[in-house]
Amino acid sequence: MSILMLSTTNMLQRLNTNNSTIDRDYGIGGMNMDKRVLVFAQIYLDEDDLHDLYIYEDITEPKLIKDLDTEEVFISFKSEGNETTVELSDVEWYRIVPSNSHMANYVRSNGHYDCCWDDDGELEVNE
Repeated sequence: MSILMLSTTNMLQRLNTNNSTIDRDYGIGGMNMDKRVLVFAQIYLDEDDLHDLYIYEDITEPKLIKDLDTEEVFISFKSEGNETTVELSDVEWYRIVPSNSHMANYVRSNGHYDCCWDDDGELEVNE
């Protein structure tokens, strides 16, 4: 079996703003990211045509794993210190966002309305 592992901490993007550089990869560096959450949206829609969302709190060490023989893709991470692996075939999308983001709070409160979030889990507003 061949396995390919990619750590999200190795996918670092540099953003230049006002003569300063911010390291950004799901919150590494310049942002207050002491606590991160991982949010999953299932591919299946509910009766309101919305995805069921699931949250894992206080995640660390996220890794994307691909079995090169079967093409199955998994995400592996620690949540509150416990090792967890989730197979992504039933996942529409997932995102690692700050624990205090709108997305994280929406999922925790069982929010159920149509909305969109940016890469940091904040509510996108159409102007």
